[in-house]
Amino acid sequence: FSGELRGVVATSALELGIDVGELDCCILVGYPGSRISTLQRAGRVGRRVGKAGIIIMVALEDALDQYFVKNPGELFSGEVEKAFVNPENERLLPMHVLCASSELPVREEDSTYFGNKLPNILEGLERKGKVRRTAFGYVSLVSRPHAEVRIRSIEDPFTLVNVDAGKEIGHVDGARVFRECYPGAIYLHMDRAYLVVGLDVGSKKVLLRKTSLKYYTQELVSSDVRITKVLKDFSRGDIRIKHGEVRVTERVVGFRKKPIKGGASREIVPLSLPPYEFESEAIWFELPMEMLRYVESKGMDFHGGIHGSEHALIAMAPLFTLSDRADLGGVSTPYHSQLGGPGIFIYEAYPGGVGIVEKLYNDVFSWVEKTYINIKECACESGCLSCGLLSPKCGNENQPLDKEAAKSILLYILGKEGEGWK
Repeated sequence: FSGELRGVVATSALELGIDVGELDCCILVGYPGSRISTLQRAGRVGRRVGKAGIIIMVALEDALDQYFVKNPGELFSGEVEKAFVNPENERLLPMHVLCASSELPVREEDSTYFGNKLPNILEGLERKGKVRRTAFGYVSLVSRPHAEVRIRSIEDPFTLVNVDAGKEIGHVDGARVFRECYPGAIYLHMDRAYLVVGLDVGSKKVLLRKTSLKYYTQELVSSDVRITKVLKDFSRGDIRIKHGEVRVTERVVGFRKKPIKGGASREIVPLSLPPYEFESEAIWFELPMEMLRYVESKGMDFHGGIHGSEHALIAMAPLFTLSDRADLGGVSTPYHSQLGGPGIFIYEAYPGGVGIVEKLYNDVFSWVEKTYINIKECACESGCLSCGLLSPKCGNENQPLDKEAAKSILLYILGKEGEGWK
């Protein structure tokens, strides 16, 4: 603030609430992930009246970075993303209702505030002995239930243990522990790097040791999806697009070691971990068998096409939602037993979901079109991180992939199929 420093390198910590009037240049290393964050970071400079500021964005190989490089008008003219929540998330709502009932009696008619699932939530809390029905409504039998609400996690947390110091140093959400704290992972906590040397699922503990290793790790995830309830659906031609509730089974099958200074991955380490199952929401595309036959008749790999489309759709989703690529998972298959044919699933990677896929469902054709454009405009031959076909977390090592098949499939979903498709 005194003007002694010529510049500062910062994380997103300086994105909000910092006003240094002398700053006149902001360099963004990569697209910040949302238009909101881009404007906030750019707004750190040129704050003095009559003093100009310059903002430079150095695009990385991420799909959104490359999309905005090729379509800069959309970055400057597009609307900022809307925040969203799922107030009826069944993993969160019971504790919210319990807290409310400790302040005022909650009645079944209060569904206006808590959603249509409120009567079932109240009955469940009553069976567990946490609330009591009175003439005025349900009241809490738990003293200060607010203290039991975890602000940063949905599942029961795992304890982080520094085995060298023999003490607890923090917690990690149980919904993230298999993705972030598998044996061999490099885990960052309070600006320090730790090597995960053990994961005790029974006692919910992650065993850590400080490390100075010069690489970071990236998990490889394999998934399966089962449909439990269809909430919305519509058809375009012989394509059916649906939004609904699903049961997801994820398994971390290995991890990739990547040098901190960049470059090719050092090695892939296989893992054998228990599966993690959770209820969530998804959007899925039910594809006709005619599409499979057409794609293969042209010498393209249909499985590689839907696999690449799945990756690219996930990569472009943050263009429409205030989310991160890690907030979503996907499954693509030439045959899904519940569909009776091919399908592409994009699901929320958090128990209960937070509303991301509902927003994608409402913007589905704009989402598919932007995904197609980004693939088409990419100069790569067979798929890369920039077009989105390659996923850094794919449990199948990005195999198979077929760029031309992905373009054809996305065009078909848009109703712009080529001559001779059927």
